Amino acid sequence: MQDNLLSKNKKLLVYPTSRAIREYVNSQKEFDTLLPSIITIDELFKKSLYFDNLKLIDEEERFLFLKKAVQNIDLNQIGISSTFTHFIKQSDYIYRFFLELASEGVDIDTISTSDTYGFYSEHLQLLKQIQKNYLDILEENSAIDRLNISKFYKINENFLERYQSIDLVFEGYFTSFEFE
Repeated sequence: MQDNLLSKNKKLLVYPTSRAIREYVNSQKEFDTLLPSIITIDELFKKSLYFDNLKLIDEEERFLFLKKAVQNIDLNQIGISSTFTHFIKQSDYIYRFFLELASEGVDIDTISTSDTYGFYSEHLQLLKQIQKNYLDILEENSAIDRLNISKFYKINENFLERYQSIDLVFEGYFTSFEFE
């Protein structure tokens, strides 16, 4: 019995969402047993990755850094307003584009060579400059976010070694970075 309790504590269950965790916990109520440690996939990434001397920025900082990155760019050429109030909403479109590229490990130059994007080559050049400016600003501020996380993360082995097993309950799709 004692060994069984110890092995339960050495097991980590990882669910995609808090809702999925609640469902699992509710399904176990009829059993009179200790549950293993349970976290979301987002928590797993936060606890199992670390960054030497770098600060993970929040959404407000991301917006300010992105606003600075487009400072000398004519956003009208890509259909985005440079007025502050409009840019608050539209900056998310730019960021999500960059995030998709970073999450899948795709370089913006790779998509610019595709025939599909040939019509948008000027747009892609502007976006490439914005991306470079943004990444430079992150570097200048010793900061990271999801766009450059893949370059700087290290595995927190101390956290992972606490567990004898980690079971991942997966729904949906892993990005290339998450899968790595």
